Amino acid sequence: MRDFLCALDGKIDDAVLELPENNKLKKKSGGFLLRLFAGSLNKQWNKNKKAFAYSEYAEFFKQYREQNPAGIHLDETEKDFLPKLKVNCKARGITVNEAVITAFVRAVQSQKGNKLFRVGCAASVRDELEIPTSHHMGNYATGISIDVKNANYVPLKLREKFNSPKKRYLILNFLDRMEKSLIESIMYAGYGDYKNPVSKKLSALLHEQQNGKSFGVSNLDIQNFDEFSFKVASTHLINDTT
Repeated sequence: MRDFLCALDGKIDDAVLELPENNKLKKKSGGFLLRLFAGSLNKQWNKNKKAFAYSEYAEFFKQYREQNPAGIHLDETEKDFLPKLKVNCKARGITVNEAVITAFVRAVQSQKGNKLFRVGCAASVRDELEIPTSHHMGNYATGISIDVKNANYVPLKLREKFNSPKKRYLILNFLDRMEKSLIESIMYAGYGDYKNPVSKKLSALLHEQQNGKSFGVSNLDIQNFDEFSFKVASTHLINDTT
């Protein structure tokens, strides 16, 4: 990222920018059953796979936005809120991340009712890769999901997933074994009118579908809680508060 910005500023003439490829996790997970399942999906997909053109993506994006208009809400607290939040979280033995996600669950349940929700949570893996990424730009993230009905159990469920390398890296290792064109087809099957049964199966498995029973929370942009006031941005479909 540093070299890229310097190049734009004309400070690098003939340098070759380093573009790391196939950066692997230091700790690997995913056993025989995962490889077997991914291989089975790939085999089914390869029988009738499809490569999507950019024009198809543009049309899909346009139709999706027309049918599902989105709203953005931004809320900002006072600067002394975070230090107080950290103290309160420490006293209760939970992290700020766990507290934030619990608050989102309670907020959604206050509108949708106390029913079972699937919550997706992002986590950075920038410091967990074989190749250093301090000067690189990329989406160095993994994700986990929890099923929760009682918001009081959110911290426990999050800790169980995040503290287990097998569960923490499951989605990355699974997608790494999938045919890239199959991964690309997921959004077309989950949110569009693409009817391939393999894509539909994978879309449902990864919960890439509109069902009003799932939502995601991410705080990856906050690097140092001591230097930021607390900003909460939420996006939602106009017709669905999640």
